[in-house]
Amino acid sequence: SGGGISCADGSALESGDYIFMDNDIMIASKEADAQVPFTITVKDAAGTAVASGKFWFDANVEKMYLTVTADGRIVEDKDYEG
Repeated sequence: SGGGISCADGSALESGDYIFMDNDIMIASKEADAQVPFTITVKDAAGTAVASGKFWFDANVEKMYLTVTADGRIVEDKDYEG
């Protein structure tokens, strides 16, 4: 099975939960001194992809907030204050 993000007990993430990305993307961004692309896909309980999006990760920015919309898009929420 492919990697994925889920809670330690195997349940799905709930709205507002945080995930922490692999350090590889941080290292790649720092080494390139640039933003690096990544893709994130959200799947339902049956494993069916319900949303996917490509974003740019910048190691100079501490956090990135993404929102999954009801119509199956993933958007970056640059104004989120967490």
